[in-house]
Amino acid sequence: MPDDVDLTILGPLGCGIQTGAGTVLNYMRPSKDDTIAIFGMGPVGLAAVLGAKVAGAKRIIVFDSKESKLAFAKEFGATDCYNSLQVNPEEVIKDIEPGGVDFSLDTTGVPAVAETAVHILRSAGEAVLVGIGGDLKLNMMTDLVAESKKVTGLVEGNAIP
Repeated sequence: MPDDVDLTILGPLGCGIQTGAGTVLNYMRPSKDDTIAIFGMGPVGLAAVLGAKVAGAKRIIVFDSKESKLAFAKEFGATDCYNSLQVNPEEVIKDIEPGGVDFSLDTTGVPAVAETAVHILRSAGEAVLVGIGGDLKLNMMTDLVAESKKVTGLVEGNAIP
């Protein structure tokens, strides 16, 4: 960037790109056979879509409550876009990926969304939480252990700024 660009404009951009794309590229590292569901199409979620596209993920499924954000996600490489106010994400995933997704990413910090991100995983899948939220209620046995699912909290996309 040019030296005269205002850092108050660039700072949030670096955070969003680093957190979203960094989480996918540095931590998840999806292969061409992997599926990923991303919740929240703000800067972090959109950057995650870009990261998943660059990584070559087979299917990039996104959820948001705003149609304009879903349109951006489609432009950025999402394969499937759903308005979370109009569909039940768990039902959608059951229909289009019956075994569940390999990875999910919650950028919203909304506890119910984070729980959904766990519920839609295939066996041995991993949910990564980057949104800052409240209490998360999971049943250790049925939500995680019985299917070897993982939940990870990550800061700044596991990047070295």
